[in-house]
Amino acid sequence: MRHPLVLAVVMAGWGVVELNAQPTRGNGTGVPRPGQRGPDLSRVNESAGRILDRPGRRDFEGPFGFVPFFPYYAPPVFYGPRPFYDPPFLPFPDLILPGAYGRPNVPAQGPLPPAPGNGNGARNNAPAVKAPANNPPPPRPAPVRDEIEQRAEMQKHIRTGNDAFANGEYGVALKRYELAVGAAPLEPMGYFHLAQAQLALGKHAPAVASIQRGLRLHSKWPESGFQPRALYGDRGGEFDQHLAQLADLIAKNLNDDSLLFLLAYELWFDAQRDQAIKLFERAAALAFDTTFIDRFLKGPKVAGP
Repeated sequence: MRHPLVLAVVMAGWGVVELNAQPTRGNGTGVPRPGQRGPDLSRVNESAGRILDRPGRRDFEGPFGFVPFFPYYAPPVFYGPRPFYDPPFLPFPDLILPGAYGRPNVPAQGPLPPAPGNGNGARNNAPAVKAPANNPPPPRPAPVRDEIEQRAEMQKHIRTGNDAFANGEYGVALKRYELAVGAAPLEPMGYFHLAQAQLALGKHAPAVASIQRGLRLHSKWPESGFQPRALYGDRGGEFDQHLAQLADLIAKNLNDDSLLFLLAYELWFDAQRDQAIKLFERAAALAFDTTFIDRFLKGPKVAGP
């Protein structure tokens, strides 16, 4: 009985018997319930420690972080010599072998910065991220105006342009008429007034284009009582000068159907229908597209005196 191996086997058997004699705790299956402790094995561990000359331990992990299958108080024959499963004593374990005693070598760190907020300050009570002050907010879209507002603004610009036109300020009138067209691009009145300002400034090709745009929107414009001479006010002589300059250009370019159309258009609304019809017929013979000329030649001739 004094042989250490035999004595260890006997003590192991006695420990198993003592373990079975412990009262059962928990739900009757030997598994402790949450919050309860299992059987007390401290006496068995202390007895085995005295026999094998080792300090008793309640919680043990092997050198590689796992629990051996055999009980800790088994004799060395199952494990081999002690250095194989007990880590050696190290004076400075964290410097020589980091993590040898379950303490990872983590460098000391200061307090972690708070996590950034999600825009609403909901995470970690962090304040909401605001846009830099130097970035202005995007501009708001302009409100959509109805036809009544567009027409009212157009008429305001036309009245202002007519005042400038009567004073001989044709450049100012041109800009006002352009604003009228921009305010109501689907209204034909702005295009017809714009054509008169362009004629007064000698811009004959743009004047023809403006008249044709207006005729696209108002096909019955030849039946209206428009009077371009009235825009000049007391400066009616300047209107005659502008028509004379246009006639001089036609004399140099007899086959220019656009200039013939412009002069016929002015004579049509200046109560000179017979001459206007002859010019329209000559322009129709030269033009590739006679859509706008036919508005005057084939439409009802009720305008004017």
